[in-house]
Amino acid sequence: MRWCKIDELRAQTNGEMDYLQVSDLKNINHYSVIENQLITHSSECPAYEMSFVARVDNPVDAKVFVVDSSEESTMMFADEY
Repeated sequence: MRWCKIDELRAQTNGEMDYLQVSDLKNINHYSVIENQLITHSSECPAYEMSFVARVDNPVDAKVFVVDSSEESTMMFADEY
């Protein structure tokens, strides 16, 4: 799912996107909500932020970085950066 959202952003910006994409993942633990994972995707230059929710088997609280070079992209948890 994360790679698809980053590919969508790349298409929308004609490839002009920050080398560092950040996703904040928050567990939604509320009985009245079907979706249980909040994902907020952001970057600094150009300024961008978009949030969406999803239903996943194991929701987490974490931060994920995607570092993009012109040749490859790497996704990792913040504590691995």
